[in-house]
Amino acid sequence: MEQLPAYERDQITIAVDRLDRLCVEEYGYGLIDLLANEDEEVAARRLRRLTGITLKADFATPHPIGTRPSDSGARRYWTWNEGVADGLVDDTSNPNFLVLDQLRQELPDLDPSFEWRQRTWADLLEEAEHESGLFRVLVHWVDDKLRKRPTRSFRTYYLGEPSTNLGTVADVVETVFNHFTAPVFAAFIPGPGLVVPLVLIGVRFGLTRMLEASVERDDQN
Repeated sequence: MEQLPAYERDQITIAVDRLDRLCVEEYGYGLIDLLANEDEEVAARRLRRLTGITLKADFATPHPIGTRPSDSGARRYWTWNEGVADGLVDDTSNPNFLVLDQLRQELPDLDPSFEWRQRTWADLLEEAEHESGLFRVLVHWVDDKLRKRPTRSFRTYYLGEPSTNLGTVADVVETVFNHFTAPVFAAFIPGPGLVVPLVLIGVRFGLTRMLEASVERDDQN
């Protein structure tokens, strides 16, 4: 992807508002309450899943979970729309589709068989069989991107003290807008929708922990 400009504040505001609404729909409370949750394991799991949904939502359909077991306490599960397994969507210019296509082409080497063949859409959907799995693939891809950037070391992006001083949605917007990783992500993620939850995970838990947590496969929603 070509170098992209840093995101504007109004773009981040829209992305934060959408994530806040999504959080309410999935868990029954807003983003601020999620970030303030004292149970770090639950908060981290839900943020990871919301990131996956953010990437997936335009190409998937939500369904009520009902009595279906959910490790994160989610109210819904998401199924890919028909055609996605073949890379067929209504709008191929959608920024999230561009990310999915990059993930498909540059799928991290989570499966040894990828080494000798081209990655397919079926490979991506198999690795990302649910929202948390999609987050796992996304973060490994982000990790690859950061490690390959020549201008600054990978370690530089993973420094910084986590903070929980996010009392309002306006605080979240300000934090994302000013956080040093946002313009870095802008170089290869064409839209702030994904950048917002990734930055928030870094702010709340530290980017190193975000990456470490992604290594473990979470087989439940």
